[in-house]
Amino acid sequence: LELDNPLAYRAVFPYSSSKELKKAQVRNLDCDKLWQARNEIFNRNDNCFKTEKGIRFFDNSNCTRATLKLRPLELRNIRTIRTWEIRKRCRVKKLRG
Repeated sequence: LELDNPLAYRAVFPYSSSKELKKAQVRNLDCDKLWQARNEIFNRNDNCFKTEKGIRFFDNSNCTRATLKLRPLELRNIRTIRTWEIRKRCRVKKLRG
């Protein structure tokens, strides 16, 4: 993942907070893209990232929430992404960030 310019990233799924992700959309992503796709949902909800990777990639300068209340659709999409992160044995320290 390109971490030098956190505002220049292109969303993997710009609609993942409003449309359900399908298995076919997620299964071919590598671990970096899965991480990004999952954390895009948190970023859209003004999450304050705690890991260096999250802070560098998404930029915490406009974050407002350390605790989030995500919509059921967003939670389902996060679970879909996490399922593939687990299947691909991606390294994930925490559920967020």
